[in-house]
Amino acid sequence: NGFWGPLLSWILIPFISFKINHFTAINIISAITGILALIGIRQLSFKFKISTAIRNAIIVCSLPIVVQSSLIETQDFILVALLIYYLNIMLRKDYATRHGLAAAAGVIGALAYFCKSYAFPFFLAHFTGTHLFLLFSSNGSSAKKKVIITAITGLAVFAAISAGWIAQVSDKYGHFAFSTTGKNNMAAMGPEAQGEDSSNPIYGREEGWPIFYEGLLEPVNETATSAWEDPTYLKMKPWSPLSSAYHFKHFANLIFKNISQGVKILNLYSSLTFAIIFAYILLCIRPLKDLLRRPDIILPLFTISLYTAGYMLVHMEVRYLQFVNIVVLLMGGHILFRLFKTSFFSSPLRRKTLIFLFIISFIIMPVRSVIKRGHYVEDLHSLSRELRNDFHVSGNIASNKEYLGVNNSWHNTFRLAFHLDSKYYGQARDMISDSELLEEFEKYNINYYFIWGENQRIPEFLQQKVEVTQGRIPGLKIYHVQ
Repeated sequence: NGFWGPLLSWILIPFISFKINHFTAINIISAITGILALIGIRQLSFKFKISTAIRNAIIVCSLPIVVQSSLIETQDFILVALLIYYLNIMLRKDYATRHGLAAAAGVIGALAYFCKSYAFPFFLAHFTGTHLFLLFSSNGSSAKKKVIITAITGLAVFAAISAGWIAQVSDKYGHFAFSTTGKNNMAAMGPEAQGEDSSNPIYGREEGWPIFYEGLLEPVNETATSAWEDPTYLKMKPWSPLSSAYHFKHFANLIFKNISQGVKILNLYSSLTFAIIFAYILLCIRPLKDLLRRPDIILPLFTISLYTAGYMLVHMEVRYLQFVNIVVLLMGGHILFRLFKTSFFSSPLRRKTLIFLFIISFIIMPVRSVIKRGHYVEDLHSLSRELRNDFHVSGNIASNKEYLGVNNSWHNTFRLAFHLDSKYYGQARDMISDSELLEEFEKYNINYYFIWGENQRIPEFLQQKVEVTQGRIPGLKIYHVQ
């Protein structure tokens, strides 16, 4: 699949072979990833100059952040964990002299690419940029030669491991591609995008994805739950910012919109985010010779800037920047360490107060999100059991179009269809007539129609059909079409 990275599927294989329930398997994977992420964050904290008390505060902050990340999207969560370990390697003082570390960085970079295609360009840019910094900061031809060898080693390992998957993806779609995600995401944000923003733009937007405006769509293959299994095959109009002045203006507006979105997200993580970043920038105001000796200052800034910039070109969501949030958290620990060296914070009470405020600023959002999202995931899974056991819902499913707080009707029904081992044909398009909707039901042999939301209009041809839940599920009616 060119759109979804294969790593999570590969990790699931042993669980499937032992016939472990998929819902349980994902929870186990998330728990293991969370533990590894916390260990990695603690290890990474030793690359920053901080005290034990501040390090403990960072771990306290990290726990709800890690739990929140695990609930939003498992693939993004695994990517965050991998990048934490990658950055651990790149910030080691002995990195430039040990080729084995460069090889390990290449392995982690390839795994990150298998997890999510965004890691492919990020690794190439970050790994290259880091080695350029190390090259400039090295003294003598021997030291520079070692840096060049480590760069070649890491890139060679990354290329060797990634090549097999790139060949598979390219062969499947008939042209060279390391992924189809970027192309499709770009098309979805084009000037002719027909979708619309959701009611909460910080948590996700519906732009030009056909699944949200084109009406019912057949799953992409016999075993797929929906057309979303491989969005590569969705019919989308490609565009280029350089093809016309109108397209370039649209692209510029898109970037400004994403910058604004990114600012909101980073501020949502912690009200101290931009103060920490600004303080780190001030730390760079020193002679160049001294600055080149401080990779612990330059590389974190370079990392968060590069990682954020890539998403600014297309689209921003909360889950995309969690890695940046963790790096900023560690940067904040270093700023606290430097503040505590000043006379103003010589008082233990002032230090404890500042650490307390630091922790609170980073945990408010993830704690709220965990409570909200945790209930959402649990409620949907419980609802799927009820629909399967009490109402025997299965087969081909369609739904109306409705926004529902945490998610919309498409996302809800899509997840329920997976748990019900059914096929979801998507949501009815806006302003569709009853006769047109009936034609689509007959075309795709729809068995059940989910109507989300209160006081929704019931199509006339369904009014004589059975509403299988008999009003027992608030905000949802399910009609047995045939």
